[in-house]
Amino acid sequence: MSRLTPLSRRLLWPYATVAIVTVAALLAFLGISIRAADVERMEASLLSRVRLITPHIPTDPAQFSQTYLDSLVLAFSEQGRMRVTLIRPNGFVVAESDTLETVMKSLSGRTEVIAALSGITGVARRYSTTLGQKMLYVAIPQVRDGVVVGIVRGAEPLTRIAEAFWSRVAWLLGISALLSGLGALIINYFVRRVTRPLEELRQGAVEFADGKLSSHLPEYDTEELESLGRALNHMAAQLDERIHTVIRQREEQTAVLSAMLEGVLAVDSESRIITMNRAASKLFQADREKAKGRTIEEVVRIPDIQNFVHETLQAGHRTDREIVRYDPDERILQLRGSPIQEDDVAVGAVVVINDVTQVRRLEKTRRDFVANASHELKTPVTAIKGAVETLRDGAVDEPESDKRFLSVIARQSDYLSSIIDDLLSLARIEQATENKKLAVEDQEIRAILEDVMEAACAGSPSRSRDMELNCSLNLHAPVNAFLLRQAVLNLVDNACKYTPESTKIDVRAEIREEKLVIEVEDHGPGIPEKHIPRIFERFYRVEPSRNKKFGGTGLGLAIVKHAAMAHGGTAEVQSHLGEGSTFTINLPVSREA
Repeated sequence: MSRLTPLSRRLLWPYATVAIVTVAALLAFLGISIRAADVERMEASLLSRVRLITPHIPTDPAQFSQTYLDSLVLAFSEQGRMRVTLIRPNGFVVAESDTLETVMKSLSGRTEVIAALSGITGVARRYSTTLGQKMLYVAIPQVRDGVVVGIVRGAEPLTRIAEAFWSRVAWLLGISALLSGLGALIINYFVRRVTRPLEELRQGAVEFADGKLSSHLPEYDTEELESLGRALNHMAAQLDERIHTVIRQREEQTAVLSAMLEGVLAVDSESRIITMNRAASKLFQADREKAKGRTIEEVVRIPDIQNFVHETLQAGHRTDREIVRYDPDERILQLRGSPIQEDDVAVGAVVVINDVTQVRRLEKTRRDFVANASHELKTPVTAIKGAVETLRDGAVDEPESDKRFLSVIARQSDYLSSIIDDLLSLARIEQATENKKLAVEDQEIRAILEDVMEAACAGSPSRSRDMELNCSLNLHAPVNAFLLRQAVLNLVDNACKYTPESTKIDVRAEIREEKLVIEVEDHGPGIPEKHIPRIFERFYRVEPSRNKKFGGTGLGLAIVKHAAMAHGGTAEVQSHLGEGSTFTINLPVSREA
């Protein structure tokens, strides 16, 4: 195996160094010369322009108004493309083209002004604190009867020569590049065998940087290049393996966090956000990427959550809490925090936020339902049991008592059966709503409503003349005829039961804003406002005694509400005491497949 030649022996550093130093020195010398020449030309140009306007400047400014002097210097400034200043012999400004002369101090100490006061032309270059840039100044004295009575000063930014200067520098760079190219041709033969593998290494490094880590660099005939190529290949293989591992883990983590319905928030020891999932960003209405690195107070506008994060960091162990938010509806959030520890030191925390509002509402609804159902079922059962015990104790031998208690048993049994039937109807409606399997067909709405009114009149014959139907003959909509009939029948039946006779009941149906709107309006006593928010709840009664009188189960309006929800619609009520009530069912006309 032949000995590898060191790379340093093949590089002609002395030649390259001499060439670079020579070109750099040449550029510096020419640049300084060009700069000096440009400044001299600029001085000559500015001096000639100031001399041109000096004869036109009044030697006694006191004879002219300030407005005239300001307009005069402004006109000369625009024509000569320079800053023009009129100065008194005491150094104070008479008029100024680029700034207010009242804000300028005495200029008697300026170099060019001192020279002009002595009767000669003054030239100076310095930084102007008034305009905030380096300026070239030319001051020419105004002489009358051998006495300097004023000074006309012209100024121009030295930055104006920068463009011409850099164009010349570009030209010099071009010349330098040409010289460098000639030098490169001379030494190309000596370094060509070295630059080729360096170029290959560069290309390989670029491919590695672009993510093409499977590329492989060839072997070289120099010790340094061969070692470098081997190291790059080994580095690329390790990076490829680690990057794939990190990407796989990140994708798994992102997929898990994105799929979670709970909000997940991770912070460091200083309460700065490390990451949050999609549910958390939606809850806090924050951008996930912009939130990273910001404090919890900047992103989360909920003080309870801010305090919970700080408590989790300080506690160093798992913490749990439930908070209630009103924005504007009530929301119950369950918070679970766990510290991130390294060497028994909390370096951050992870907070899981779960919206348990619906769960808590369902739990309350279940408790209320069980309590109400137990109460409603207990009443008829108690009545039946009492009647049976009375009959057992001897009332069965008394014909009048026998009939009376049997009537109680029959009536309470029918009431119990009605409650069970309504509960089963509600269960079937809720199941159809949850499974989204409600069967709907295009139906003639008027036929359904006429059927409802016939059924209502059969139960209350005297009410037939009080009911009025307002519905188009060609009104069709996709509905479940059985559920819609049951819902509207409950509304009409309630209107018949709870309003006085000879009171008008209107039933209307129409398409309004792509919704089927069915209204049942009565002119009865109305519903107190405090009861309206709960009127559609199971077993809720406005007047329990009146409901018992008419034999209602307390589930009719709940069936109306759930029948509307099963269609994807809503049920509403508007009522005023003494004026009547209007119950409305809104059903969408178009349904998603």
